[in-house]
Order: sequence, then structure tokens, then C-alpha cells
Amino acid sequence: MNDESKIKYACEMVNKIDCGREQPKIAGLLLSILSKDAYRNNESIHDLIWGEVIKNIDVFELSSQEKFNLIQVYFNNAKSLFKTIPASVLTNGIFLNDFFINNSNMFSWYFPQLLEQYKLCKSKLDKIGIHIDDLEKNKTGIQNQSHYWQFFNQLSLDELTLRKCLMLTILKSNCDISMFIDEEQLKAFNYPENLRDTIQKYGWKK
Repeated sequence: MNDESKIKYACEMVNKIDCGREQPKIAGLLLSILSKDAYRNNESIHDLIWGEVIKNIDVFELSSQEKFNLIQVYFNNAKSLFKTIPASVLTNGIFLNDFFINNSNMFSWYFPQLLEQYKLCKSKLDKIGIHIDDLEKNKTGIQNQSHYWQFFNQLSLDELTLRKCLMLTILKSNCDISMFIDEEQLKAFNYPENLRDTIQKYGWKK
């Protein structure tokens, strides 16, 4: 079976997963598949994995640590495939699951990466003069940078998606974020008002 056939087979397998049956075997099989270069470097596999498998991993009959290990494998494979981790990966609903979001080790691994990607996205928008929350400024920014139109659309969507995920993560988690954002860092970066308020009111839990 050549690489193309293997990838096609893997896609079919992912689409047929029944999370109510033999979860540990399925998880182990997926883990072995993702260790192969042919799968690791294929975007369609990653789309299926994050869209069909990761979102259901909380019902796998595995320990929290085993689930975390699987998530890290998928995440690191995505890192090796894309220049930056896609917003769709970073904002997958599994990261808001209780077993994940309230575990200090898992949270400390995930939150800095989410925050870093958000700040990168927001900085790009600021650099080209796009203000998501100010329509008048936004119109001016778009008129002055019309050649950025498609880029702006995707970047603005990513900013909103990542921002929402950051806010939900802070609101739902019992973990303190002061080690990742302190008062000085909050003042130094151009956070939107609603995210800034969420950080101040709910992020610093000590």
C-alpha cells in the first residue's frame, strides 16, 4: 500500500469512528498512524483528526494523562506541518473540557501557546491599522490597505476566534494566569477592552 492509499484509508477510518466502542484501541491505532511521516505531513488528515477525533477524545476510556498525551501528539504534528498553529486547532472545544482546563499542568502547557498566537494575530492587525471593535477606524484601515482585503478577512476572523477562546478559557478555568500575564504586561499590550476586563476580573485568581 503506497502513501496515497494509506492516507485514503486513514481518512475513511477517522470518518467511521464510533466513540462509544473500543476507545482505547482506536486511540492507540490513531497514535501509531500519526507517527508516520506520510500522515504527519498531510493537511487533510489533520483536518479530520481535529474535526472528528479530538473533539470526542473526552469520551475515550483513557486516563486524563493518556488523553493529554494523545492531544500533545496531534498538536505537535500540526506544529510540524504548519508555520503557525492554526486557530482552528488552538480553539478546539476539547481545550475547554473540565478534565483539561482545570488541570494545572495541561493549562500551563496550553494557555501560553493560545496567548502567544492571539498576540501575534492582534499585532498584525494593529500594524496594518485594522480595528476589529471600531467600525469607523476599520473603514479607514480597509480603504488604506485594500490589497490586504483577503488577508484582513482571515486575520480578523482568527483574532475574534482566538479572543473568544481566551476569554472562555479564563472564565471556565480555576487556574491563575498571573504567571503568563501580569499587570505590567497587560498595560504594555493593546488588548481589546472586553478581553482586558476578563483578564483583570477573572484571570488573576490569587
